[in-house]
Amino acid sequence: QIHREAGNRRSEGDVRGNLGSMYARQGKLEEAEPHLQAASHITREIGDRYGEGMVLNNLGVFYQNQGRHDASEQHYLRALRIHCEVGNRRGEGMVLGNLGALYRLQGQATKAGENFHRALRIHREVGNRRSEGYVLGSLGLLQDSQGHTEQAMACFDDAIDIAREVGSRALEGTCLAEVGRLLTKQMRLEPAIENLKAGEVLLREVNHLLELGRLLCYRARAEHLAHHPDNADAALARARQIAADLHAGPDAELTRYIREVQDILPGDGPA
Repeated sequence: QIHREAGNRRSEGDVRGNLGSMYARQGKLEEAEPHLQAASHITREIGDRYGEGMVLNNLGVFYQNQGRHDASEQHYLRALRIHCEVGNRRGEGMVLGNLGALYRLQGQATKAGENFHRALRIHREVGNRRSEGYVLGSLGLLQDSQGHTEQAMACFDDAIDIAREVGSRALEGTCLAEVGRLLTKQMRLEPAIENLKAGEVLLREVNHLLELGRLLCYRARAEHLAHHPDNADAALARARQIAADLHAGPDAELTRYIREVQDILPGDGPA
């Protein structure tokens, strides 16, 4: 409001973009969209190409979380072109990592891997350790989807080391969740649950609701397999509450995780 009244459009755009990104990370998509759209309009209006590239990337993340993959890819590619034009190597690496994550979701493993490795080269070149950790986590998901469990675990372990080095509780919590999921697949249930508990604490601290909801689905599955039905039901109930709080639709990623878990819990009906 202050920036708008003072006519400081650049600062207004920065604030709107930061608010939109914060809400998107928390899974509050209805609150995120108007801020991101406003920031996009302002950056174009004032000719801020650097800022426009950043906002377009964030809109790509927003549409990806909504399951609107075509719109997400279009925004990522526009952001990538701008970052290359203005020489923003950090932004270029960030978008490449996000494109890799999108292609992984679409089952395009080759394109995903190419983008992840390009992103890693850039992040290492410019010394962006936090982003390197996030890409390693995404690469771990890709390795796991291809059946390469040991390589996936190594990626997650490296990402956790980086998260602790740079103090990123969100990254550490997210990767602990994935380690817990892999350990559950291996029926190593006690360490799986311990990793999931540790990740849950971190994600609650940073209020990362989307990742927390997914972790709780992982934990419900692990607790069920460990014959802890009360714990499994409680974890699933918390995941459902998060989905309700976020107004997650039937096609949302969290809704899909909840459906997968409730199908294996005895006597559990639809959310």
